[in-house]
Amino acid sequence: MQLNFMLQQKNILDYFFSNIDSNILDDVAEKIFKCSGNILLTGVGKSGHTAELIAVMLTSVGTKAFFISPMNALHGDLGIISSQDLVILLSKSGNTQELKNLALILKEQKIKTMGWFCSKDGFLNKLCDETVFLPLQKELCPYDLAPTTSTILQLIFGNTLAVTLMEKKNFSLESYKKNHPSGTIGKKISCNVEDLMVTEKNLPLCFIDNKVQEILVELSDKRCGCILVLDKEKKLKGVFTDGDLRRAIEKDKEKVFSSPISKYMSQEFLSITPKVSIISALEMMQKGDQRKKVQALPVLENDQLLGLIRIHDIVSLS
Repeated sequence: MQLNFMLQQKNILDYFFSNIDSNILDDVAEKIFKCSGNILLTGVGKSGHTAELIAVMLTSVGTKAFFISPMNALHGDLGIISSQDLVILLSKSGNTQELKNLALILKEQKIKTMGWFCSKDGFLNKLCDETVFLPLQKELCPYDLAPTTSTILQLIFGNTLAVTLMEKKNFSLESYKKNHPSGTIGKKISCNVEDLMVTEKNLPLCFIDNKVQEILVELSDKRCGCILVLDKEKKLKGVFTDGDLRRAIEKDKEKVFSSPISKYMSQEFLSITPKVSIISALEMMQKGDQRKKVQALPVLENDQLLGLIRIHDIVSLS
């Protein structure tokens, strides 16, 4: 039964993506981008909770937005809304009475409004200056009553809008860092490679003249997924990974173990410097197709090996 509901929800969401106007997101982003005032989102009930979530998301990625309760607005909070602002009203039906009352007053005061609705027939469609239609086939609720899908559509549109505005405003990683000084996101953005890299005795090392059988314990014990191959001057000459070992065994069978590591190591490898952010390190590891992605990067400065940064340490940071 649970799987059936999951498939039903997927089908309803597929309907949304198949029927929404493909140009509407850019149009809304452009209007918000050109707004000289603040963005205020409002709604009642579950749509109100969703409006609040979207406002928080927009603010966190560079678009100043606030949630305002329609009831509170009608009892004094209208004073915080100016003629330069844009008020976005979220409602499934477009007939929410509290929003109707608010929209009428906003219209009288010539304050710009935009409605996000799942119906084209609601009264609010006539009152709002702009409307966004979020195509809803039905609620997942078996009685088609509880907003078990309509609020998801609102959140999908709102969060996608936030990302669109990030790009439109060239919202940089440095700006993101300023908005998220603490918590998991803050840690990931503020950390550099040198803060997380494996160093000294924990580094998996061998020399270029070692045979494969001689490096297996080091490769296994250090649990880095690779071993760094040095010359006599302790300069990094190559990287040998778990994957290289598997491919070598498939090719040369037992001969692998008596062969020098230099035969199978990668002499062309990616590396990184210690002051680079771990977000940039993660992007470098994941760049390209599946064959080019790596799980660890040697850390070099002035051709000197300083450490190794592992993808596991980055993604597990909390």
